[in-house]
Amino acid sequence: MTETISFSERDWRQLETLRAEYLTGAVSDWSDASTLDLYHQSFGQRIAWKWRAVLAEPAVARLAPAAGPVVDLGCGSGVASLECHAAGAVPADADWHLLDRSAVARAYATDRLAEIGVRAHSDGRAPQGEIGTLIVSHVLSELDEKGLDELVALASRASRVLVVEPGSRPAASELVALRERLRAECDDLVPVAPCPHSGACGLRAPNVAANEGWCHHFAPPAPEAFTSGFWRRFSKRLGIDLRDLPMSFLVLARPDQAPAAASDDGLVPARILGRPRVEKGRVRFELCWEEGVIEADLLKRTDPVLFRGLREPEAEPRAYRVELGARTGDATRVTRIEPATGSDTPQ
Repeated sequence: MTETISFSERDWRQLETLRAEYLTGAVSDWSDASTLDLYHQSFGQRIAWKWRAVLAEPAVARLAPAAGPVVDLGCGSGVASLECHAAGAVPADADWHLLDRSAVARAYATDRLAEIGVRAHSDGRAPQGEIGTLIVSHVLSELDEKGLDELVALASRASRVLVVEPGSRPAASELVALRERLRAECDDLVPVAPCPHSGACGLRAPNVAANEGWCHHFAPPAPEAFTSGFWRRFSKRLGIDLRDLPMSFLVLARPDQAPAAASDDGLVPARILGRPRVEKGRVRFELCWEEGVIEADLLKRTDPVLFRGLREPEAEPRAYRVELGARTGDATRVTRIEPATGSDTPQ
């Protein structure tokens, strides 16, 4: 699709304006459909790449679509809904509801969904009763206290909650705060990803809050990011490194819908946060597991193949099952490790 995109000089200047507004924290009200269309074809596609990575997570991909209406809160151009539909993450005949303060955005997203045969409600009102899937994409920073309360109220009626946000420290902190609030107020929702446990977030522990860690991850860009003339110009013109796609995300589901816990074989579910740091003969990383967030390391000789994989920046997801040994120096040694299959979700 991107190979055929041709933007005028005016279009590129408009994208530069959108980029500058984003960097200053300004919020677009999407009063202009043409600007929203430019966004959808450019910045929106980078958000789509994040959603593809999240929906391809083993623990998420194993979830059966949740019956009931789909609600897209802060739908924007509809890119998150489009990706959820394409991945089969929702029922094919789901009743779709688009919520956004911008009527232009709701109309635009409605048209994009109609192109794939989905008829959506664009009146901006949430359905009554239970919700199948609640979709939230790049919205948290725009919500005031009332808006956050409305999000939690919708989540309390949902069987599935999917949230994708930027990978910055502030955005990730907001998402952790949302996780803890949902954990406290929505007893029938449990984390599926990225969390390897359903307890309190280890990043909120006093001994962790002051360090450099935050719950962020990296999505692989689509192949066209490296082959398309459009994306080359996009990168150069807007100063965006297409190889770097940081994100934070949260997926929750009803306990009866979440994958069953793995058998006890000495390995515990864990998640590497951010990117590992490669040193001579070992790789170090921040590891989230049921007892908190720790500094851990893996020796090359423990698993040479996986060690090489961890050195690759695009090696995602970083969900594993691990065996932890003694603390050696300033890190806890990982003595056994294997990729998670998606069944290692706490309940």
